[in-house]
Amino acid sequence: MRFWQKSLLVVLLLFILTLDVSVMMIMKKSWQLNMEREIQRASSEQALIANNIYENLNSIKSRGMSIHDTVLFDVARSYADYYRQQGITLQLWDQGQFSV
Repeated sequence: MRFWQKSLLVVLLLFILTLDVSVMMIMKKSWQLNMEREIQRASSEQALIANNIYENLNSIKSRGMSIHDTVLFDVARSYADYYRQQGITLQLWDQGQFSV
């Protein structure tokens, strides 16, 4: 094998190796960014749901009704049913106990 052939083979192997490593690094960074974005989106959605529940409870309270466990559970259940239709599952916890 001639020198230029050996040189070409070595350069080609180094190029392929470098390309593979850089593609893997880009894919890893892309995956990390997608995960961070999904976590942030889910956190925003959770905050929105919690805020809507609190506003609903405040509306009930402002109408002069007392808020007790059954009212709280009914409001939370209605949100769980609504979001279940959209393919989102809510976990409702009551004093450390899973309720739905």
